[in-house]
This record gives sequence, C-alpha cells and structure tokens, in this order.
Amino acid sequence: MSNLFTSNPAPDESALPPQHWLRYWGPVLAWALVIWIFSTAVFSEAATSRWLFPLLHWLLPNASPRAIGHIHHLIRKFAHVFEYLLFSLLLLHGIRRGRPGWHLSWSLAALGLAVLWAASDEFHQIFVFGRGPSLRDVLIDGSGALTAQLLAAFWFARLRPSAPASQESPRP
Repeated sequence: MSNLFTSNPAPDESALPPQHWLRYWGPVLAWALVIWIFSTAVFSEAATSRWLFPLLHWLLPNASPRAIGHIHHLIRKFAHVFEYLLFSLLLLHGIRRGRPGWHLSWSLAALGLAVLWAASDEFHQIFVFGRGPSLRDVLIDGSGALTAQLLAAFWFARLRPSAPASQESPRP
C-alpha cells in the first residue's frame, strides 16, 4: 500500500544539503510559528471580537448582535480548518522533499503530525490568559488536515500517468 501512486525510493536524508532541508521544512516551521502566535491571548475570542464585531456590523448593518456573534464564531472555526489544511499540505511538502508522486504513508505522517501539533497547541492554551484547551478545536483542526490530505490524494491520483495503451489493435 505504501507504493500506491509511485515507486520512487526515499533519498538518504544525510545526502540532502542544508538548503534543501530549509526549502522543504522552512515553510512548515514558519507556519507552525504562525499557528502558535494565533493561540496567544492576542487572538483570543475576546480580542478578535473587538475588531471583528464592528467590521461585521458595518458589513451587515441589519444583523442582530446574536447573528454577529454566530458569524464571528464560524469565522474563528473556519480559521482553524484553514490553518491546519495549509499546515498539513506544508507537512506533506516537507515529507515528500521534492519526490514525485504520492504515498499513503506520507499523507498519514502529515496528518498525524498536524493533529499532534493541534493537540500541543490546545495544551499550550492552558497557560494562556483568556484561552483554554478544547478537544473540539483539535477535531476541527484535524478535519482541516484530513481535508488537505484527501485533496492531495485526489490531486496526485489525477496527475498519475495512466497505464500505456495496448499496442495491439482491437479485434473485431
């Protein structure tokens, strides 16, 4: 099953020059830092409501405060999905290291690492004033990561070269 869409062997990690490591893992580390910053008090629900509520009220002047609150909540949860969708794709990029094709094991590793980071992010929020851990957020983050890997599998399956056509002409 690890040979699902390609049969290229993994290159020796020690043979990769440092600039290649940075090329594949630098974006992962940068986005992990962005996620960590998003889990600080600066991006708590109370903090984002200070600027997002007025913006939503300006965009939707007839919306009730309750509706604005629901929209704010949905935007925050969609941000979780997007954060981890992108993170999971960046992890897959790092794991692939430029190798062609797609392997189920690569996607499972990317998904697992993304969910572990989501869990560690929620653990981090235990120590942040105004924040708290949420298993629901880990599941939402995981859904974004899973969506990314399903999209990647679909993408690479569509790019996979089809089997060569038979050289023989069909018999009547």
